[in-house]
Amino acid sequence: MLRVSDGQWSTDKVLRVVGAGTSDFNNAVGQQVTGGTSGATALIGSVIRFREGSELVQELNLDSTSVSGTFQTGETVTATDTTLDLEISGSVKSIVTGADVTVRGAYYSV
Repeated sequence: MLRVSDGQWSTDKVLRVVGAGTSDFNNAVGQQVTGGTSGATALIGSVIRFREGSELVQELNLDSTSVSGTFQTGETVTATDTTLDLEISGSVKSIVTGADVTVRGAYYSV
C-alpha cells in the first residue's frame, strides 16, 4: 500500500526585516508596509520574530492579494505602529534561495 504525503505546503509571501531601533512590526499588523527605494507596498497579515545570529529578524507574512511591486534587499521599509501612532522602519533582509558547492566533500561533488 502506498500513502500519499500529507505534508502541508503554503505559498505565503513573506518579507524579512531587521527593525531599526525598537521598531516592532507586531504593532503594524493590518497596516501597509512601503519600500523606500522600490515603492513596493503590501498589507501585513502577521509577524513572526526570531533570532538569526545576533540579529532580531521580523518575518512579515504579507497579504498576497495586496502586494504591489518588488521589495529590494537592503532597502528601508516603513509602516505605522498602531499602538504608539508613529512610523516604524527596518531594513529588508534577503532569504537564502540557493547554494553553490565549490569544494568536493565526502558526500557531494562540485
